[in-house]
Amino acid sequence: MTEPAAPGEDELFNPELATPAWRRRLKASDTGRLAAMLYRRRRVPAQLLRAPGGLRGKPLPAPDPAARRRVRCVVWVPAGPGALDGVLAAWESVQASSPGEVALLVTDDWSPDAHADAITAHIPEALVVRPRFPSGGPPRLWPVTALAVATALRHFDFDLLVKFDADALVTGPGVVDALVSAIASAQSDAVAVGAEDAGTPAAALASAVPVGIGGAFITRPDGAEETDRDYHRRVLDGEVPHDDQLAAWERAARESGWPPGAIVQGSCVVMTRAYCAALADAGALTYRQRLRTIVSEDLLLTMLAYALGFRAASFGGPRGPLAIANKHLPLPLDELVDPESPWLVAHSTRVGLDGESENEVRRRASLARERWPQPTAAR
Repeated sequence: MTEPAAPGEDELFNPELATPAWRRRLKASDTGRLAAMLYRRRRVPAQLLRAPGGLRGKPLPAPDPAARRRVRCVVWVPAGPGALDGVLAAWESVQASSPGEVALLVTDDWSPDAHADAITAHIPEALVVRPRFPSGGPPRLWPVTALAVATALRHFDFDLLVKFDADALVTGPGVVDALVSAIASAQSDAVAVGAEDAGTPAAALASAVPVGIGGAFITRPDGAEETDRDYHRRVLDGEVPHDDQLAAWERAARESGWPPGAIVQGSCVVMTRAYCAALADAGALTYRQRLRTIVSEDLLLTMLAYALGFRAASFGGPRGPLAIANKHLPLPLDELVDPESPWLVAHSTRVGLDGESENEVRRRASLARERWPQPTAAR
């Protein structure tokens, strides 16, 4: 059989163009991003009315545990409207990669489909909580983040808390071992972002950190780093004069070596228990942002790591394990799901690098799991 001809360069799929041009232009400016945030918040009244239990206007907290459950890794999946399929697919991939070592925590952001009853009907062991009010979506996700961290601390004795978006997938076996090892390596070798010597404080959280420092994962087709550092620096410059607590944290972070505006990539964020406990001790989990703020949760998580004496690390270099882009997969799907590849987490499944649909990405990732080696017993 004759092999089909390779497409010409002008025929290749460009995932950056999967987003409509008007939306890319809108989000290229600070004013446009603010307008997008306000537009997303139009959904809040409908969420309050349509989400199960919404008319009560109350959160759905998890009951107080009799004892904290010991688990190596708590996987936290934020669930907004339409996220149920993504939550189920993400959890299936995580559990297949590290069976017996993970627990599922879902924050139901007043979703009409990914609420507690719907999720536990498929995953009875899932712990599902809901914030007091809908967040309205990015960038105002700190209340949801604080709820997740507080719930994890209350219910689990864990080593790592991993924020795992519903459009992310685990693509290889042993993901918990790999993340624990990567955190340990970042601490012992002082390869954390901003580290200058082995005496640098321990890495507290990690992702594919696009901050222009060695090890960042290159995600754009033109070879540039996918980073919003300048934007986040401007956001802080406009916010700190009106928020004394934020100003104090920002000042402490800068004094500890934080590159202003540097953030972790929020689609998959690895946090140590020590960092989560420090957030609670510092009052960050009860911190209330201004109503009109556009300071995002990934910016706060990164800045607070430095303010509290930790560092952020990048696991997105050429040896993996995180292959992260914003709205698409950063590498060809066959490479990501190859059991011999170093990549263990891929984001975003919304569209493949070669134009594959989300359903196709999930289907091929599921088929690839059949070739994974049999897991060893959980420790």
